Amino acid sequence: MKTSTNKDKRLEIRISEEDLKLLKIASYFIGQKPSQMVRMFIDSTINGLKIKIKQGEIKIEDFEAILND
Repeated sequence: MKTSTNKDKRLEIRISEEDLKLLKIASYFIGQKPSQMVRMFIDSTINGLKIKIKQGEIKIEDFEAILND
């Protein structure tokens, strides 16, 4: 994955043409564009982690060493 810094972080992923076609089909079924579908997945993942952190099930400090590598 590649990130670049502007006002926000950007994320670039590489997938095959066939996988992109399937992503477009899947996003069409839920009425979104592929980028919206990926963003929805990312948002739900982040929100789930925030809930786990708030409940005390996950501590960010435990992952600091991994994130700094």
